[in-house]
Amino acid sequence: MSRRYLIPQEGAFYKANMHCHSTFSDGAFTPAELKKIYQSRGYSIIAYTDHCIYKHHAELSDDNFLAVAGLEAETSEPDTTEGGFDRVKTYHFNLIDTDPDYRKEEKEHLIQPNDWYYGIDEINEYIEKVRALGFLTVYNHPYWSLHTYDDYKDLKNLWAMEIFNYGCEQEGSYGCAPQCYDELLRIYNGKKLFCVAGDDNHNGVSLDSPDSDSFGAFTMIKAKSLTYRAVMDAFRNGDFYTSMGPQIKELYTENGAVYVKTSPVKKISLITEGRRVYQKIAAEGECIEEAVFKLLGKEGYIRVDCTDEKGFHAASNAYRIEEIRICNVSSLQKVCADSSLLKKQINRGTALKGERFSYQAALSFAGEETDTIEVSLRIESALLPYCKVYRVGSVPARFTAYKDRRDADYLSFKEGLFPDILYPVQIENGSPGSFILSTEYCETLWIEINVPPSADAGIYDIRLYAECKDRALQTRSTFSLRIADEVLEQDDFKYTQWLHLDCLADYYGDDIFSENHWKRIDEFIKTASENGVSVLLTPVFTPPLDTDLTGSRKIVQLVDVEKTEGAYRFSFERFHRYASLAKKHGIKYLEIGHLYTQWGAQYPCDVQAYVNGKKMLIFGKKTSQVPETYEDFLAAFLPRLIEEIEKAGFKDRAFFHVSDEPDICDAEAYRGAKDTVKKHIGNYPVLDALSDYEFIKKGIAEIPAAAIDKIAPFIEHEVKPLWGYYCCAQASKVSNRFLAMPSWRNRIIGFLLYKFGIDGFLHWGYNFYYTQYSKRLVDPFVQTDAGGAFPAGDPFSVYPGKDGPIESIRLKVFYEALQDRRFLKQMEKKLGKDRIIKTAEDYFGGVIDFEHYPRGEKFLLNMRDYLL
Repeated sequence: MSRRYLIPQEGAFYKANMHCHSTFSDGAFTPAELKKIYQSRGYSIIAYTDHCIYKHHAELSDDNFLAVAGLEAETSEPDTTEGGFDRVKTYHFNLIDTDPDYRKEEKEHLIQPNDWYYGIDEINEYIEKVRALGFLTVYNHPYWSLHTYDDYKDLKNLWAMEIFNYGCEQEGSYGCAPQCYDELLRIYNGKKLFCVAGDDNHNGVSLDSPDSDSFGAFTMIKAKSLTYRAVMDAFRNGDFYTSMGPQIKELYTENGAVYVKTSPVKKISLITEGRRVYQKIAAEGECIEEAVFKLLGKEGYIRVDCTDEKGFHAASNAYRIEEIRICNVSSLQKVCADSSLLKKQINRGTALKGERFSYQAALSFAGEETDTIEVSLRIESALLPYCKVYRVGSVPARFTAYKDRRDADYLSFKEGLFPDILYPVQIENGSPGSFILSTEYCETLWIEINVPPSADAGIYDIRLYAECKDRALQTRSTFSLRIADEVLEQDDFKYTQWLHLDCLADYYGDDIFSENHWKRIDEFIKTASENGVSVLLTPVFTPPLDTDLTGSRKIVQLVDVEKTEGAYRFSFERFHRYASLAKKHGIKYLEIGHLYTQWGAQYPCDVQAYVNGKKMLIFGKKTSQVPETYEDFLAAFLPRLIEEIEKAGFKDRAFFHVSDEPDICDAEAYRGAKDTVKKHIGNYPVLDALSDYEFIKKGIAEIPAAAIDKIAPFIEHEVKPLWGYYCCAQASKVSNRFLAMPSWRNRIIGFLLYKFGIDGFLHWGYNFYYTQYSKRLVDPFVQTDAGGAFPAGDPFSVYPGKDGPIESIRLKVFYEALQDRRFLKQMEKKLGKDRIIKTAEDYFGGVIDFEHYPRGEKFLLNMRDYLL
């Protein structure tokens, strides 16, 4: 590989004091006096950084000296200790002006941050504001500021941090902060962050005093000339190093090695992103002036530190060595553009035979500059025949959370991109193909292993190899999956996500019940069943869901109706075709669509019929039929429907809906509608989403599906059967699947369903691709919030791909929740339910319910290891 100079050969070194105070704030010398003093000691540059005062001393610059404009901005925490400023945490930032003529008047009246610090977001907003004015921000003396990791880990858009501050060192050894620099570099995860050194001189004592705060820390800048533009170019490029005394004369990489040349020193160290440090140490009584360090290609960043005989240090900036990285994380991580993954890395997991297990491999390209490479991938594992691979794609979310109904457990409240869509990747000869990797974000693979029930118990490695032949870069990762000697049992849990047939027709541009439409219906049922759906919404008539009082949805009824004088005739051909698709894909139950309108059963659902050879609406909100007429219709229709359900092979395996989410004020209307239906369906149960316990108390509801934030009284009174549901309204404290929520919050529902013995779960949005009230079609790849009506992720869990449904992370993770429930039911036979609940609640440290449960992924990922 060719030689790459980390500190450029071109130009000259200029010695700079990057932190200096004059009489404009609390310094003893005028700017002109400081120029004279520092020039006499070999300095060519001073950054004048007076406290909270912006000045550009352009009159001091000449061919041999450059005055850099800037200031030191500061903000402190309120004094709550009564210990005075000595005990108060404070933030100081040097602001280096890259172009004093740009927006000059605004800079001269620069608003300081608030005197008192009230939050890191406020500081980051200030940094962003001054960056827009052309300032580079330096984070100063973290130890003197009394900072811990938590105080600086969330700082954004820093240009550099002060690794040496001589004034702080003179005050009490608070000036050297290499550990902080390394921690920030790891947080910045490939983004550039430089280090500078300065005196922070105030000159309160004479210059020849041992307590003097001048001439102890400086920055050596390699610039093409001593001009403002050339020096600022060097700043932006990182063409400098810092020192207390030693010199770094040359620094370059060549043929996989780092070459360092210095002034005489006792030790030269090459520090890396990990634990590995390369060192060359001089023999007793000798010094060294160069070192060569062979790289392994896994160092991440590198930076040089050298120490002379006096113990003084010189430090280079950190440089990113080109490498391909693979970081394995759980299926419960959402890998966003700014995710820091090292602390979240996992390389092992446990699954039962017959279980689906997933993890993610986040691939990135680390390099010094913005760049891309093409890598080829290969998987090796005895489990390869059972592997599926998906590329994780991100989708936009504008409406992430309600302003008045949210909690701390969201990834973000701001609109942005969130990982969710899973694009299938074909595996050929162990290879999922090639991918373009960028230095600017991760490319994430979702790796799914469908463990066969016949698999042998044991530990199986899944090795993922990545190689870029153009640059001789390669790496691999290993994930170890332990397959327990236990087969995951099936059970009869009821789970539905509502399939909207009109959305399929409208999105794909198909005529209702055309062959293309049937093809889509088949594909979407198959995907639903593969992800745990066991109950299928069956629109014998068009479901009256999500419409306003004046609206209606496209007719998608499966049963043809012909009205003749005094009688109705029915054709169930489409119903049987639909039921056969359900049966083919393993659906266990049919869920007959709502026979009355949503939110109170005020009107019949839309029913279209042939009347005198013409199609027309005979029932619905827009018709004038009296209730008795609809009752007569149901009396004719429902007994026939029961016959056809049983002919289709679903005898005793169907639920009927009356009205969705009625309010208690509609109790009597709902009671009347339900009683009408029950007359004609025998022992087939009525299931509806209703969350007011009064429906049970008054003996109105048969099987309630209660919203999980209102389910407590149903559980307290031991209502059985009992289903649960969530939708857009369940946005605070409880489990849900919104895009802006972490995935563990989606998956915890499995444990909760188990603990409280919930019999079924309902969600309204499998593929709702409309705006609110079904008024307009949306592009679900762009609008994930029904046009701003519901938090993103609520309306659907599958995307309409060109070749069929595309699954989502949210769909997959909910299936993992269903597997958790099955696993816990299975372990109950061995351990007893009390022991399982006690184990979980001991881990949690309290009683678990739908609003109080373990946060984070650890409990869920280790559940099998705890109990097996």
